[in-house]
Amino acid sequence: MADDSHLVAVAYRQLSHAQKGCVDKAKSGEITKEADMRDCLDAGFSTSRLAQRIEALRRQVITIGQAGSDACKKQADAMARLVQTEKGALLNLHQDLVDDDVDAYNSDLERADATAGSEKGALPALLKACQ
Repeated sequence: MADDSHLVAVAYRQLSHAQKGCVDKAKSGEITKEADMRDCLDAGFSTSRLAQRIEALRRQVITIGQAGSDACKKQADAMARLVQTEKGALLNLHQDLVDDDVDAYNSDLERADATAGSEKGALPALLKACQ
């Protein structure tokens, strides 16, 4: 599970780097149209493979819970719900870009980030219950 969690963190960094690159291109004048900015951001999201990494983490959490005690299953279910919420928010990002809804994009990104923070808090309880 540590590997999957690490890959999610790496994917977040890749997404952040891609977003910064898009903003830099807009500031330099290389990107001048909203559609090009949307495409740049969407490409960064796809390239980061963040949604796929989060899905792998969710599957790993479920697998751990299935093999554990009742307490382990309870913690794994809670963690899997958090991961699913994060994944849902991230998958909404693409539609936010299609809709040219910057507010929704920022909101969904903040929700995903906040949920990722909650996962960090839930991970020790999961590991303790499933040892």
